[in-house]
Amino acid sequence: MHYSSVKERYQTANKKKHHIETEINDAYAYTFPQVSPEKNANEKADRALIFDATAPNAVNTLVSNLITFLIPHNSRWAEIKVRDSVAEEGIAPDQTERLERENQRLWELIHDSNFYIAAAEAMTDCVVSGVGCMAVELNEKRNGVNYVSVPVGQLCIMENGSGVVDTVFRTHTVPCRTVCYNFKAVPQWVKKLEEKNADEPVKLVEAMLPNNDGTCHYAVYLEHDWHELDSYDTWHKPFTVFRWRKATGDVWGDSPVRQSLPDIKTLNTMVEQLLNASEFASRGAWQTEDPTLEGKQLKAGSIIISSRNDALRPIDFPGNVQVAYNDIANLQRGVRTRLFAEQLPPADQAKGVVATAITALQAQFFRLIAPAALRLEVEFLREIILNTVRLCGKNGLMGDYKVDGEPLHIVVESVVRRGLELEQVTNILQTLQLLQPFAEQAMQMINVPELIRFIFEKTDFPSGLIADEQQGQMMGMMQQMMAANAQPTTQDPTAQNTVQSVVQQLAPQLAEAAQGGTA
Repeated sequence: MHYSSVKERYQTANKKKHHIETEINDAYAYTFPQVSPEKNANEKADRALIFDATAPNAVNTLVSNLITFLIPHNSRWAEIKVRDSVAEEGIAPDQTERLERENQRLWELIHDSNFYIAAAEAMTDCVVSGVGCMAVELNEKRNGVNYVSVPVGQLCIMENGSGVVDTVFRTHTVPCRTVCYNFKAVPQWVKKLEEKNADEPVKLVEAMLPNNDGTCHYAVYLEHDWHELDSYDTWHKPFTVFRWRKATGDVWGDSPVRQSLPDIKTLNTMVEQLLNASEFASRGAWQTEDPTLEGKQLKAGSIIISSRNDALRPIDFPGNVQVAYNDIANLQRGVRTRLFAEQLPPADQAKGVVATAITALQAQFFRLIAPAALRLEVEFLREIILNTVRLCGKNGLMGDYKVDGEPLHIVVESVVRRGLELEQVTNILQTLQLLQPFAEQAMQMINVPELIRFIFEKTDFPSGLIADEQQGQMMGMMQQMMAANAQPTTQDPTAQNTVQSVVQQLAPQLAEAAQGGTA
């Protein structure tokens, strides 16, 4: 791909970002100024606009909840699975075992990497700016993967006709010695620059562009003269870009911080004014007609000598500070609500809250966060796992599967999705409660075993604890026999002997079924 066409697309993508740069910069200035797009790498973070920590704390809480509910560290939240249409036709046992080994290998690669650190950084960018980006690459030893959270200030993106981000440009600065070490096609002017000062910064442009065959073209250019340092085609996307929420035609989407930015700005302004008013109220203001006291500052223990008895008179403060406190409390509550930090009780208050109330608050959080969480599952989690599998497969770290096609695909099972499924189970149980006056007729119309299995599946009940159908029938017969054997001794002894005989006959079958269920 010729550099001139790449440069034109880069300029077009850069123009699409101009209309929201000011709002994104403000969002970072009031929450996380240390990663603001306006700040250079070696500059000090400017926190001059932050007078209230409600918004930064709410962002931290939301990101923490998203990490906990979307990608819990102690569970396998995504898997390579066989599509249902293929599974119905039957899968060979050796293929099932191989797929399980590949899933286990995938999670070893993820847990041995920095995935969760990079994901938290990218998720913070998404909550603040509306866009997050993660890059996946092989580590230095090429025996594992490494994830990089790409700052929003370095990004320019474009969509295809279906609303999918397929063009990504990343502009960042590296020392010239890094360019000479990592690339072979280095121009002479960079080599001379390295001889003078090896740490002299050089600006690079990484480009990810779509090909007609579904692959991605990845290239690295020097921004100074658009000299191509490296390029290749790949089946995995080097950059995974995801949005919090977006409208049709809006490439950069929206974020909860940008939506609540008016409240955040007003809150910080009011707290700043309240601090000034508090200083006035605590120190007071005085008036005098004695010219000898002009320009003097009162301090604790000051002795004022004047010829007048009423040399100093306090100026009454006409305002009511309590009104400002009430307005600030309302704004703080509104910011926490908009950033989904008001739904779950704080850790120090959860002890006095009953379990049902916490469950209800979690369900409410799942409902409110569901639209954004489902988008994150599709654009972020599924795509980053898919790109990881493709990268590792092409480099021998995993089997080279054709994922996202027949017969395999990536399935994401986050806690948010399970929470929505649990709500579905709750609705079913509530319906059954409504049908209690018609219990006998309702039970005739309900497939009870399938209902129980459905509840087991949606509540993530351990599959190893569920008996198969044959074992369930035998256990039912066993319970009936035990109930019959527990009748009063006045029962016919012949019947008791018959029950005991049947139990003895079924004992080997029950033992064999129990061993099969344990295995």
